[in-house]
Amino acid sequence: MYSHAYILYMDGLSESAKVMKYRDCQIQWLEQSRGLQLVTTCDIAAGIGEAKHDILQVPIGQVVWSVVRTALLELLSVGAEPMQAVCLWGRSRQEAEMDMIPQLRKEFSLVGYEGVEITGSSEDNLPTTETALGLTLIGRRQVKGSQWDLPCQTWQVGDTLWLVGQPYVGQEVILHQEEIPDYEAWKVWQSYPLVKELIPLGSQGIAGKVTYVNQMITKLETSSFSDFSCMQLIIDKAVQSEPLYKASAGPATAFLAVTASSFTGERFMTEKAHDLRKIGRLVERS
Repeated sequence: MYSHAYILYMDGLSESAKVMKYRDCQIQWLEQSRGLQLVTTCDIAAGIGEAKHDILQVPIGQVVWSVVRTALLELLSVGAEPMQAVCLWGRSRQEAEMDMIPQLRKEFSLVGYEGVEITGSSEDNLPTTETALGLTLIGRRQVKGSQWDLPCQTWQVGDTLWLVGQPYVGQEVILHQEEIPDYEAWKVWQSYPLVKELIPLGSQGIAGKVTYVNQMITKLETSSFSDFSCMQLIIDKAVQSEPLYKASAGPATAFLAVTASSFTGERFMTEKAHDLRKIGRLVERS
């Protein structure tokens, strides 16, 4: 999955390419004439669960929630819908059938994707004393025409960057579960007209994700993508001096929102469930 997309990304993207890596998504054409694309995302959790040597002892449902959330938000962030889940379960098939798979189906059902097909593999040759769950999601994306139609192609200099939620990892995720923006909050944000793109945060934190996105924008600018101005995301200096700037956001406990400059956030500040803070903007790169 990674090698082919990574080579295309490093060698230069173009509107005529068949596969590309967009943030943590691999996007490829399924039927270009009909505007259908295939999107792949993935995540893994290890050392977290109910096994003897797991560092963080939590129910399997919590493990499933974390990997589904991370991979699914990446998929949803580019407007794709999940069709299939491929699971690599580092424990026995019996445990998978009794606990992990039912929890997986429950998680997809809660988000409204009951029809997701599930397949995968487990470890039945040797006994294991630590939990590991890898998840790959395969989804379908419908775009207009035969162009890539990337979310960042709607960005403009002057757009603002917001932090929704707080970065948490490990035990912090358990302690602050109620503060983490849920799927409903994500849907409200994504449907709001002034919101141009949502970017899930993970182990890279704000600093790593913004650096990665800026590198991606530079690569797009030097490719054959049309009408793509030279710009970059910058984070306010005050935010860069805070611990949260480089903190891991674990299983996407927070996300970034790129919005039009006219967006004030007032509607979302009055609603429960998550913190909201303006942390940067989109500027022209000198």
